[in-house]
Amino acid sequence: MLNDIIIQVGRQGSLDAGRGVGADNRRRGRRAARNPAHEDEIARKDVRIGDTVIVQRAGDVIPQIVSVILEGRPPEAKPYEFPDRCPICGSLAVREPGTVARRCTGGLICAAQAVERLRHFVSRDCFDIEGWARSTSPSSGRTD
Repeated sequence: MLNDIIIQVGRQGSLDAGRGVGADNRRRGRRAARNPAHEDEIARKDVRIGDTVIVQRAGDVIPQIVSVILEGRPPEAKPYEFPDRCPICGSLAVREPGTVARRCTGGLICAAQAVERLRHFVSRDCFDIEGWARSTSPSSGRTD
């Protein structure tokens, strides 16, 4: 059952439900608490909070919503609308024509973007600062 759709903000300001669609389910002995889903995918599959969803592994780890079981949909479930404001800083979130991502316009005033940019900078693939870990980095409001 889909408990919530949690919007997260990436280092370049993209708002998505990637790692943010919380569902109670078990797959191969693992609980899939965060299922990636993008704005277009949520709309295309008509995913709603309270829905019963079928989840599969996409690749080795990442869970993916395959479909919604419409017979189990609660009568009060409403189509999900992506926010037009950043959930972290409240700045306008816009989706430019021809793009797939809605982006926070807050830039570095957005705490989530600032923290995610810092995490990227110190990461192994970038500056490779030893001793820096997710546990020692500031929180950006993310749940992973």
